[in-house]
Amino acid sequence: MTTRRDFLRTSLAGGIAVTSMSLPAAAQAQTPGYKALVCILLDGGMDSFDCLVPNTTNDYNRWSGYRQSMLKGYDPGQRDMSSLHALTTAGSPNLGFVPEMADMATLYNEGSMAIVSNVGPLVQPTTAAQVAAGTAQLPPRLESHNDQLAIWQTMAPDGQATGWAGRFIDQFGDLDPLARITVGRPAPMAPSDLSPGITLSRGSLTLPLGMGESRIYGSPWLPSQFERHYRGQNRSYSNILMQEVLNAQNRALDGSISLQDALAIQTAGGAVARPGNDLSNDLAMVADVIAHHQQTGVSRQVFCVQMYGFDTHANQADRLPPLQAELSEALLSFHRGMEAIGMENDVTTFTVSDFGRTLVGNSNGTDHGWGGMSFVVGGAVNGGRFVGNVPPYSTGHGQDWRRGALIPETSIEQFGSALGSWFGVDNAGLDNVFPNRGRFDMNATQIF
Repeated sequence: MTTRRDFLRTSLAGGIAVTSMSLPAAAQAQTPGYKALVCILLDGGMDSFDCLVPNTTNDYNRWSGYRQSMLKGYDPGQRDMSSLHALTTAGSPNLGFVPEMADMATLYNEGSMAIVSNVGPLVQPTTAAQVAAGTAQLPPRLESHNDQLAIWQTMAPDGQATGWAGRFIDQFGDLDPLARITVGRPAPMAPSDLSPGITLSRGSLTLPLGMGESRIYGSPWLPSQFERHYRGQNRSYSNILMQEVLNAQNRALDGSISLQDALAIQTAGGAVARPGNDLSNDLAMVADVIAHHQQTGVSRQVFCVQMYGFDTHANQADRLPPLQAELSEALLSFHRGMEAIGMENDVTTFTVSDFGRTLVGNSNGTDHGWGGMSFVVGGAVNGGRFVGNVPPYSTGHGQDWRRGALIPETSIEQFGSALGSWFGVDNAGLDNVFPNRGRFDMNATQIF
């Protein structure tokens, strides 16, 4: 039986043949199975140097010396070397997770998390010597929150509407908005050239008046009339633009109804959500949608979820630890939720942030940097290790931009291409998404 969803996917109801005109060549091949990428945006610039701290005496003393004024704000013992959660896998650097990130230490040590050590936007491979000599090509608008978070998602400064994760979906030719989902405030990571996707409000999904209801205003007749109106039933347009608007509206309505079903069933989200943890509650929604993927009929999905508050110029000792604890708990609970439904190998979660922060603290916080750590979690991840070099926790080395802020050694193109390759995007598709990736060594970033 052909469903309304099947019809909407395969027919443009007399409109222009968008599929044959718009899709890249890589989209013509279908990759079997289901996979999902879940991006967590850490809005404000996560201080990587306060996530993993040296746990050998000389290195720890140097690290704490750079941050002496700021560390006075922490509770006694909160950042002592004895409080760190050690990295126990073979070959790991002499670093430990801070106390608030014990759950992330668990993920790392069990092999479910890899850490990309110094990643960020680059125009080309760059060193401190090139920056000092004025010969380096630098990304635009470094240190700007809006622009750097936009570059991380879209490869362009603030204003670009579509992200590289969403454009991965384009390579499979899928117009379905259910393939591109944002939770919370709109962000460009998941929308793409072919579909803006769907943005969910935290904890709920609101349908248009009458949709999914048996009665409105006491009438059993009105819901069907509202649906006829929303869907433009018995209406067609000779105008191509208006016909495509109607087609997109119908796809969005179908997607919204499917999502409401998934969120109502709560197949997996109940095990993910944690009291008082907004991120885990957002990821619980993601978990329910993933668990419902066979009913929605999508084989690839990207999700974008945001956390706020990481701009810790001041009062870092008060502001950052609760965020670290929230992130750590949510990552572990989400991964455990995927394990519970047998989908841990099909889902990869990763973090991105505006930029890292300076190793050298100010009076009670840290300032804008450039490169930083990204955390990648999933059953398919080759975890319990760092991807890329771990620069020294010092100043004056070859990747020190200034005051210990790092010049990235891994580009977004390398990072994103590793995720996209796992996702099933071939090299031609990755070239479509990341036109400048030929400037970087794609074999240097092996996450899986």
